[in-house]
Amino acid sequence: DEDVKSCAFDYIVMRLPFELFAGYVFALASLYFNTFLRGFDVVTPLCHLVLANIGLVLLTYAGCWKRQFYGVTVALVWYLLGVVIELHTLTQWIYNEFSKNAILATQVIAGVASLILLTVMGVRVVKMAIGNNEGSNTSVVSGGEGNVSMDYVQA
Repeated sequence: DEDVKSCAFDYIVMRLPFELFAGYVFALASLYFNTFLRGFDVVTPLCHLVLANIGLVLLTYAGCWKRQFYGVTVALVWYLLGVVIELHTLTQWIYNEFSKNAILATQVIAGVASLILLTVMGVRVVKMAIGNNEGSNTSVVSGGEGNVSMDYVQA
């Protein structure tokens, strides 16, 4: 029990801040790439929208990339939920530049991506909790002729 607490403390203090920062960097890289492309006049709003949605899909993949990078996933979910909220309360520039259907499509993609990342992270946390308790799910029953081990079935 002390080993689990020590491991959790080490993770929170030593790894989590860097993972959160890595997720923030992934989100900023996507944002800056889209801003860079927007600076060229040859990119149409439809092309810009398609590239932004591809960026959202790539961010979703980045959140699912490594198994133990919970901080990256949390930071990306935070970013994607920020996209959903930003597109719910439109600024005049976004409203003038893109159609309502394009804005709604991007909002839905960002919402679904954040839901996927939250689900994947939840499953990972549950699997990790089950894996930590693997050694404690065996019981021994004393019988008349000897000890019988009854192992629980791992799902």
